[in-house]
Amino acid sequence: MSSVVNTATYWRSQSILAMKEYSNSTPQKPLQYPSVFNTYAGDPDRKFFQYLSLVGFGTLFVKGEGQAAHLDSPSEGNLSYFAYTSFALAYRVTKEMMREDAKSIIPKLPGLLRYSSDQTKERIFWNVFNYAFSTAVQLADGQPLCSTAHPLKGASSQPGVNSYSNYLGAAPFTVESLQSAFLLMSTIPDDRGLLTSRTPMKVVYPPGMHQVVQEVLNSGYYPSTDENRINAVAGSIDYMPTDYITSNPTGPFPWFVLAAKGEPGQDAHTIFQSVKWDEQRAFPDPQTQSMTHETEFRASWGAVDGRGVIGSLG
Repeated sequence: MSSVVNTATYWRSQSILAMKEYSNSTPQKPLQYPSVFNTYAGDPDRKFFQYLSLVGFGTLFVKGEGQAAHLDSPSEGNLSYFAYTSFALAYRVTKEMMREDAKSIIPKLPGLLRYSSDQTKERIFWNVFNYAFSTAVQLADGQPLCSTAHPLKGASSQPGVNSYSNYLGAAPFTVESLQSAFLLMSTIPDDRGLLTSRTPMKVVYPPGMHQVVQEVLNSGYYPSTDENRINAVAGSIDYMPTDYITSNPTGPFPWFVLAAKGEPGQDAHTIFQSVKWDEQRAFPDPQTQSMTHETEFRASWGAVDGRGVIGSLG
């Protein structure tokens, strides 16, 4: 609801002897997305930026004595397009309210506005994971982030290898499913069918599955059984619960295994955010002397490629 902060907005602070005023927001809450998302620098002069993959070569052919080598050629692969979107919010305070602020409430408002900006970033950036299985949100290859049918862009040099999968289906988090995720990540091919290298580094998941993750990754022996078996995945990967991956409170809980952060083409995942600017500013109205305080950021986010990510619906 749009309105101006005036002396009536905080009238009780003017008329009662409250010991302290407080907000139920938590401006000190640390940001979570920087621990997972890459920070990619976009084009400062354009409202979008793009990544173009390069398709390399296949395996070598047998060469007979005196014969010429088989000719192969590289090509261009997928072109990923990412647009920037601006987000802004402001409030306006009258001259009278600024001067008759008995409890010094107005100086607290910039921190609350910054908190709103932080929460907006968290919610839109983490939607990369919330829509990871949705066909409505696709990568440049025409598939969602987690799919069983990511197509290879080049002619495969391996018989029968024309796509790759980074999707485990509806697999709950267990020793076996985590091991399957490790295996799947280690066997994802490049666009010519050659094996790539992505090292599992972190599991991200909603808070509702934190107990089971602790049990699976911190138990020396097989969890939830009386079997005297060594837990092969104990301590094998870092883990991070996040408040912004949404799920039913009682499950199933989606979870993701990620490679390290890094640039496309490296031993890394390519989930990213790119904030072109993030600023707060204040300016007066020359006629009324009211003060407007505004925060604004312009950002893009998404994933360039599905390699380096393995997802399960839980």
